[in-house]
Amino acid sequence: GQLLQAKGHLTPEQVVTVLRGMSNSQLPLSREGVHIAAQLRSRHLQASNVIGIAGAIEYDVATTAAELAITLACMEHGRVVAVDANLHEPQLHKLLGTPASPGFAEAVQAGQAHPTPMDTRFGTLTLLPAGRSNGDSVVAMMSPAAAHVIDRYRNHCRYVILSLGDILTRPEAAVGASRCDGVVLVVRAEQSHKHEVAEVQRRLHGLNVGLSGVILTRPVRRSRPWFWIGGPR
Repeated sequence: GQLLQAKGHLTPEQVVTVLRGMSNSQLPLSREGVHIAAQLRSRHLQASNVIGIAGAIEYDVATTAAELAITLACMEHGRVVAVDANLHEPQLHKLLGTPASPGFAEAVQAGQAHPTPMDTRFGTLTLLPAGRSNGDSVVAMMSPAAAHVIDRYRNHCRYVILSLGDILTRPEAAVGASRCDGVVLVVRAEQSHKHEVAEVQRRLHGLNVGLSGVILTRPVRRSRPWFWIGGPR
C-alpha cells in the first residue's frame, strides 16, 4: 500500500479503505492512524519490538493502542499481540471484542511466563487482556513474571503493543515503559501541557527508553481526532 501510494496508484484514502476491509473492523481506522503505524515501522526495524502507548487520558490511550495494533497487524506478515497492562482501567478487551479475563494479571500472579493470548477478529492480531488483579499492580509489574511474559511475546511476535496508561501518575506504567523499545505518548489538545510532555521525555530518558512519537488528539467535543507523530527532541 505504501509503495502504490508513493507511485501515485493509490490515494491515502484508498489505502485506509483496503486496510479497513482486511481487518473487518468495527473500530474506525483513520488515515492518520495508518500514517502513524507506517512511521513506527520505519522507526522500529528490528525483528521484534515492544512499543508502549502512554498518556493521561485512559480512553485515548486504549483507542490509540487498539487502532495501531489493528493497523500493524494488517500491514505485517508477522504476529502482532496487544497487551493491556493498564490494570486500573482496562479497556482493550472491549475495543477488540474479547473476554476481560483471564489475562495479564492472572498470568503474573500464577507465575505463568507463557500465557496464550486471545484471538481477535482482526487477522494476526491477538490480545492479552488485563484480567482481574487481586494485588498491588506496582508489585505485579515489577515482578520477574511480568518481565517474562513481555519477553516471551517479544521473541515470538513482530510487534507487542503495550497499553500502559499514565506514566506520570502511575508507577506501574513507568515500570512497564522500562520494558519497551520505545513509547508513544498520547496527549489531548487543550488538556495536556508542554511541561507534561517534557517530564515524560525526561523520565523515559532516565529509563533508557526512547520517545517514539507524540500523538495529539482533539477534544472529545469535536467530531474526529487527528494525530501528529514526531521523534524525540
